[in-house]
Amino acid sequence: QLLGWQADVEALGKVLAKGSKLPAFRFKSRNGEEVCDSDFQGKPLLVNFWASWENRSAGDMFRIKRLLRDNKEKIQGVSISLDVEDKGIKSIERRDTVWWPSYCDYQGWNGALVKQFAVRSIPYYILAGADGKVIAAGASYDKDIMPELDKLLEKEEKKTFFEQAEDAKNALEQAKTEEHAKTEGQTEIKNQAEAETSRAAEDQN
Repeated sequence: QLLGWQADVEALGKVLAKGSKLPAFRFKSRNGEEVCDSDFQGKPLLVNFWASWENRSAGDMFRIKRLLRDNKEKIQGVSISLDVEDKGIKSIERRDTVWWPSYCDYQGWNGALVKQFAVRSIPYYILAGADGKVIAAGASYDKDIMPELDKLLEKEEKKTFFEQAEDAKNALEQAKTEEHAKTEGQTEIKNQAEAETSRAAEDQN
């Protein structure tokens, strides 16, 4: 039993080691949508394992809701429940208005994603960067995730600012190009009109 637990811990360390690629996953969410890891490419992702019967993980769902609500353009989320019955999940999801991808196969600790991610306790969180690599993982949202999350969001904020500045610059250049093309077109029309007027005058002479 002890050896089995040790093997699980070692597996968890390898699967979710900092800098490692987040395991590929695919599932049908509770609202019927097909979800896979490639859907989240290009934007940071927070994955949390939870259950309605585990008070701390259930309580953290509100914190995750607030995080995702306040940072929609900066981070995405996936919640994976270890419940074996639907009643508890519905109650929590209704209470916290869960709109992000949520999944449960009702297999508890025997669930496919639980085994794939080598999760042995809940709550459990994995924070991955926009490149799909693990930045942080652990059982404590405050100690394991928040320090790295704050840095990540600050980085995304700067990235968003520069992207917006770049978009504004490109829009201005596009407007100038269109205005220049419009001016050239008007000049060409004017020149053609003058040429036709000149030819008509010559024909009359």
